[in-house]
Amino acid sequence: TNMPDRAAELLAIPDMFAFIGFYGSATTAALLPTLIQHQIPDIAPLTGSSSFRRQFNPYTIHLRAGYDDESLTMLNFLISEKVVGRIALLYQNDTFGAPAKEGIVSALEE
Repeated sequence: TNMPDRAAELLAIPDMFAFIGFYGSATTAALLPTLIQHQIPDIAPLTGSSSFRRQFNPYTIHLRAGYDDESLTMLNFLISEKVVGRIALLYQNDTFGAPAKEGIVSALEE
């Protein structure tokens, strides 16, 4: 099923007031325009992508940290506790994974 079409069906339900826990960046990206148009909150989307955090959206309520914040926290722990001698960086090479890479590279350059 096409997610925006399914969301439109759900929005037709009387007293529909919020969507909770969409899974993944692609799903959230597909549905966000429809939710904003209908002024329906998107509560706790299961994505840490910074693409949903760069610009304030009053209809999205995040309950988790962004991928870039998570990555920096892990890096800071590894460096401060001297847990390992070397660090490898693996990331998803797209618009959703690049912010984590950018945050790590930026922190390492400081």
